[in-house]
Amino acid sequence: MLMKMATLDKIDVCRVLSKIRVFEDLEVSALERIVSVAEMLNLSPGERLFRVGESAEVFFVVLSGSVQITAFPSGEPENLIAPTLLGLKGMIANAKRRVSVIANESCRILKLDRPALKALASELPLLRSRIRVLARKPSIRNDAPLRSGALPSPFNHRQYVGGFWTQIGLLQFNFLQAQGLMPSHCLLDIGCGALRGGVHFIPYLDPGNYLGLDCNQSLIEHGIAQELGIPAYEERKPIFVVSDCFEFNRFPKIPHFSIAQSLFTHLVAADICLCLANLRNFVANNHVLFATFYGGLSAHNPKISHSQKGFHYTPGEMEGFGRVTGWKSTYIGHWWHPRHQMMIKYEST
Repeated sequence: MLMKMATLDKIDVCRVLSKIRVFEDLEVSALERIVSVAEMLNLSPGERLFRVGESAEVFFVVLSGSVQITAFPSGEPENLIAPTLLGLKGMIANAKRRVSVIANESCRILKLDRPALKALASELPLLRSRIRVLARKPSIRNDAPLRSGALPSPFNHRQYVGGFWTQIGLLQFNFLQAQGLMPSHCLLDIGCGALRGGVHFIPYLDPGNYLGLDCNQSLIEHGIAQELGIPAYEERKPIFVVSDCFEFNRFPKIPHFSIAQSLFTHLVAADICLCLANLRNFVANNHVLFATFYGGLSAHNPKISHSQKGFHYTPGEMEGFGRVTGWKSTYIGHWWHPRHQMMIKYEST
């Protein structure tokens, strides 16, 4: 049974709330206002918070403890530790619960219902903006099947793409700037994923000059909604194509530069060549592609491309892939990547 808590330190609760993305950067007074209209609950070990199929009329913030989340009928249980947010997107979308949640241990829970959230949004402009981002689903060019399908929920897109989110995002951006990327240039981000690089490139480039391709629409949507934000998406007008076979010809403009950061590190040789060949047929002369790869012997690579497995190639092999698909190849090598991925440059002539 869910019981109201007798006492709760408001300062501690505000501190926890500030670590949740939708509440971060809110003033202390705003956080205190949220706490004042919320219900505080105590969940015992093994007690259920909600189950799959129920109406999402409220959302929760786990302030302490941990919970187990299960998507039925075939989802694997996942454990989440505090602080974590549960059910807000479903409530905003008037959806049914897609998962069931039980407590692994004693948990302190903050509970907010729809009327309370509506009142808070009318009072707090920053919170209202965050809710607007969650409520709106971006339009993405997509008429090809997805290789990976929808991503599980809840889902950590930063962890899925390998971590080092800020470091690798800025590394790409600074590297391409040093190579001559200007706001007036059009950039193609191959394997753009959840926009680890895109959140830096999109605000920098002129509107409409960022092209992102990935095989998973859900991953792109996570990037837009949770990293870039709907206002920036609408203002900067990035263009996305969802494709698992490198259909660059679906983009409405030709890029000057391309980057494939941590893409070839997950592909077999045949798929790397498919990417290079399709890109060469799409771009004009003097186009430059920068691609990263793991140096090493390819003999032990997996037999099928896989987004969560690493593939290794020698510089000679990477140069050979470019040569057979019509590119001039230049091995760059180290470029300060935290996972020690090497860089190679391909130029169309």
